[in-house]
Amino acid sequence: MNQLKYNIQRINKFNVSLTWIFSVVLTVQAFFITGMDRGVAVLVTTLAASIVATTVLVLKLKDKIAAIIIPLCPAIAGTVLAIQDGGSLRIFVVYLVGSCMAGLYFNKKSLLIYTIALDGVFILSYFVLNKPLMGEYISSTEALIQFGMMHVGITVLYFLAKWGNEYLEIASKNEKEAINLLEELQSTFDVIEETAVTLNNNIGSFLDNIEKVSQISDSITKGTFEIAKGTEEQTHSMSTIHTMMQKSYNKLEHTLIQSKSVENVSQDVGKIVLENEIEIKALNNGMKTISSAVESGLQTVSELGENLVLITKFLSSITNIAEQTNLLALNAAIEAARAGEAGKGFAVVADEIRKLSEESNKTANEIGNIINILHQKANAAIETTQKGHKAITEGSIGVNRLNESIESMTRSFSGMEKFLQEQFNSIEEMTRLFNDMESHLESNAAIMEEHAATTEEITVTMDEQNNNIGEMVNIIISIKKMSEQMKSKISIR
Repeated sequence: MNQLKYNIQRINKFNVSLTWIFSVVLTVQAFFITGMDRGVAVLVTTLAASIVATTVLVLKLKDKIAAIIIPLCPAIAGTVLAIQDGGSLRIFVVYLVGSCMAGLYFNKKSLLIYTIALDGVFILSYFVLNKPLMGEYISSTEALIQFGMMHVGITVLYFLAKWGNEYLEIASKNEKEAINLLEELQSTFDVIEETAVTLNNNIGSFLDNIEKVSQISDSITKGTFEIAKGTEEQTHSMSTIHTMMQKSYNKLEHTLIQSKSVENVSQDVGKIVLENEIEIKALNNGMKTISSAVESGLQTVSELGENLVLITKFLSSITNIAEQTNLLALNAAIEAARAGEAGKGFAVVADEIRKLSEESNKTANEIGNIINILHQKANAAIETTQKGHKAITEGSIGVNRLNESIESMTRSFSGMEKFLQEQFNSIEEMTRLFNDMESHLESNAAIMEEHAATTEEITVTMDEQNNNIGEMVNIIISIKKMSEQMKSKISIR
């Protein structure tokens, strides 16, 4: 409306300026052509019209009144001058110029009122006062023809004003709609920018937690590798001991000495073997705990990956909302253009835009909730990794104890070999004992091989977990870059 008000004031100024130019030109022409007396008369008449038009402009009367009075001023002044001159062939030109001045306002009602007033002036002068406005040599028929032609021109101006006013109203309405849509779009951009900032902060914290998880996972992998290496060495030692027992057994076939000390040593060996079984069971339980912890860690990382997929979907939802908002805005403009003055369709489109804005806010909130879930899952992964680390530590302690037991058993075997040399007569009993010991060693070797295979599988699994964590970090970094790009594009607006 302010823009429209400004345009009308500009038209008023233009018409008033045109009236003054009309006054100056006619006055100068009268002074040079018809003399002083006629020049003064023209000056008084045109000056009065210019002053009246200027007064309307200065007083800032209502637009509809100004649109009638200002164009009438030169028309009435021209009529008065024509009456004074006994008629003028240019009178209808003056009337048509005044009509054009009225048509500049693009107000059909004002133009109609102006035309009616102009017709009244013409009828009063020509028919009532019987003043030949076009001169005595122009017949009434010719005057009426000129009068009719003038109305044809005014009719053209009427439709021009009518259609122009409709376009002005549509433009004004579209301007208001565009401003409202721009404000809503600005609000949506603010929400998206705030969400992007929050997302970047949460992604930074998540990356820090993932780095910690990755470091702990690397430590677990190294510890598991050391356990696997130790288990492999123990298996090799068991194989070596088994070979030595085979050789000792072959020598016992040629030995005939037996004593009570051999029996005691055999009992010691039995106790040591029993202790080995207990330690191996403890190690096995520790490995199971590690396996459970690793599986839990993998499940947690998998859930984190699913949540990241959800984040991507919600970001896509925000993008779709923005696109739909632009589409609805275009539909609103088209609908309003079709509706014309009614504009009822715009209300429906505007309501859809509001719903989309609410959906955008809801999406942003859901993204915040997912980020919180990511934090919880990261903490759960850290706790699970700590449990696995503790289990690995306990497994290492069990392996150390197993090494000590095997060393003690080896020393016992050495003592037993000395007594075998002294107790040649107990070859059969010692042979039986060696058979039992060989069975235990084979069993221990098989268990150690199983532990080695299990530990190797755990190592492979931990490597895969580390790779998955690395891929997840890369994905998070990519999401952060896209979020920063989105924020920078929004900030440019």
